[in-house]
Amino acid sequence: MTAARAVKKVTPPSSPFAELLRRSRFATFDPSIRQSYYTPPDHASRGDWGLKRPLSLRRRNAFISIPAPFDSRAQYIEWSNAENEVRFIRRFEEMQVSPTLKMDAMGSMAKSNWEQTLGTKNSSKWVMDSEFAFHEEGVEVEEMAEERRLRTEEAQNEKFDENLTGLGREGPGRYGSRRRLVEESAKVNLTPNIYAMSPKEFDRYVRKLRELRPKFNEYIRQAWEEEKVRAEEREQRTQSQSTGQSSTARNGGLLAIDSERSPDLLSVAQTRQHRHHVRFLEQHTASTFADPNSTAIEQRPHQVAGLLYARLSPLHSQLHAQTQPGIVLQAARKNEGSILSRAQEDVYTASLGGMTPIIRKEHWASKRPLLDISSKQGVTRDNLTSSIANMRLKPGSVVLTKVPRTVGVPEETGGLKDASISAEAMIETGNFGIDNPYMPGSILYSGLEAPLTKQMMSSVQQERDGLNVEMKKSKQFSYGQSPQTTNDPRRLAEKNKVVLNTLDNILKTIKR
Repeated sequence: MTAARAVKKVTPPSSPFAELLRRSRFATFDPSIRQSYYTPPDHASRGDWGLKRPLSLRRRNAFISIPAPFDSRAQYIEWSNAENEVRFIRRFEEMQVSPTLKMDAMGSMAKSNWEQTLGTKNSSKWVMDSEFAFHEEGVEVEEMAEERRLRTEEAQNEKFDENLTGLGREGPGRYGSRRRLVEESAKVNLTPNIYAMSPKEFDRYVRKLRELRPKFNEYIRQAWEEEKVRAEEREQRTQSQSTGQSSTARNGGLLAIDSERSPDLLSVAQTRQHRHHVRFLEQHTASTFADPNSTAIEQRPHQVAGLLYARLSPLHSQLHAQTQPGIVLQAARKNEGSILSRAQEDVYTASLGGMTPIIRKEHWASKRPLLDISSKQGVTRDNLTSSIANMRLKPGSVVLTKVPRTVGVPEETGGLKDASISAEAMIETGNFGIDNPYMPGSILYSGLEAPLTKQMMSSVQQERDGLNVEMKKSKQFSYGQSPQTTNDPRRLAEKNKVVLNTLDNILKTIKR
């Protein structure tokens, strides 16, 4: 007889897709996004674009945009020309300048709608793709920043000795070692992008916000208590240092409200620092994404909406950016309420790489504009020749104020027409003002001698004057008689020694 044994039940493995989805990081895009396509020249001649039916566009180096779904029920493919968008992106990449989101042109500081919903989580941890970057840059930049933030929080929770008598007396390189750590701002997460919502989605979002009123009241109460504790700590430190300054005069935020209890929402909205609702929404959104039972996916939009995927440092742009041909169009009109209305000097409007940047007076290199709006002469051939110049964008001046709408029906997506970019250009005049025009890090850059300064030139002139005085006093040879014409070998050696010593001193002065 054979004994029957119990067979251990084996759990069947999960599907390969579920296992891959669980262990990998993935990115998704909306199927309604506006996408551009390109086909090789061999396939373009036959109208083959990888679709069900060939297209009538059979030209090389062509680009098309196809909305989803690709094929309609009427068995035709709707497509549009996308050459302007693709070629603009290529021209902008040739500029080698990183765009920013700060609208700080002409001294004004404001945030665009795109930057308000972007959050610092996607902007501060962008790896810099340049040879001239910071030492913190790398693939693990987000993990390093998170570890540094945790170490700072742990150090802030520790007790700190208020006795500062030994500060700065621990030897060279130890000054400030006992200094209190600087408080870093809280980690900022994403907020829902209300500008990308449809009317129905916005109504649902408003209904959810009404349900969060009790949680927001609790958040305000906790923030008020935390600010009260910090104010008491500041007052104790002020009294221990005997400065005589009152800390209550510096209280702001929720403590500015004269209330012994937690302030109400109406009083909070009337204070200066009324951005507590933004922090609350960021915290609530982060908790929603962190919930394992939630089906929401955390959005990580690109900082500049895909305009440039490489982040370049200003030094990289200054050294590697190539000049491109442009035209100085006309003087910029200072309309009321615009950023140009606050400019003190005159500026010109130029055409460069599909954009219309401005050129300040110190950067237009005495070029004449193509059109003088103050005269009745119009555009002439001489103006056309003198207005063309090689230009490049000023590093740090490119500001992305409005991004194009790419998700939606074809009637609502305008492509490049919806984008708004402001920039400043400079006309290239050469590297005459640079002491070392070679590439940093190269052999020519490292081997170039330092230029002579005024102090070095004055010391060389003093050495020469001393040589002339010494030669006149010694009277070793007269005018027109060189030291080599003497017949005495001892006198010849002494004369040559004086000349060699003086030349040696001059060379040492130059090499300093």
